[in-house]
Amino acid sequence: MTTRALSWTPPNNADVEVLPVGRWWDAVRATADVGNRALEVLGEVSGAVIQDDGYGTL
Repeated sequence: MTTRALSWTPPNNADVEVLPVGRWWDAVRATADVGNRALEVLGEVSGAVIQDDGYGTL
């Protein structure tokens, strides 16, 4: 069985690579209550999230 990469999937490289925003990922900033609700709604389809406790944002 073989699999093919979907058009939105970034390259699978072993090295770190800079990728343009908006093509394979986006960045948003939200307050903790809004961000936590969004993560709850998205469930397993969300990506990486950085929580900044100093500013109370995600």
